[in-house]
Amino acid sequence: MVTFRGRHGYDRKAPLIDGFEVTLGGNVVGFIDPSGTFSVSYPEGDKVECPEALFTPAEMDSISEKCAKVRQMPSEYGWIGVGEPMDPTPKLP
Repeated sequence: MVTFRGRHGYDRKAPLIDGFEVTLGGNVVGFIDPSGTFSVSYPEGDKVECPEALFTPAEMDSISEKCAKVRQMPSEYGWIGVGEPMDPTPKLP
């Protein structure tokens, strides 16, 4: 079962969340950034402890749902909880 843990800045003391760690079996296996994008590495390039983790369809659904929720959260300057919610529809030039 995957779980999500909010991160409070690079020093872990900031009041705003800079994304969510995705954990599986106690290991960090990925990261959801403020834009709602899931990746298997941190934005600052930290090594992921379990990059070969395979997710069940239910776990992938859970990750996708969390990404969708994060996309609806207000965010600005790389922090969740400030600014206006991101527009889910990309604007073409």
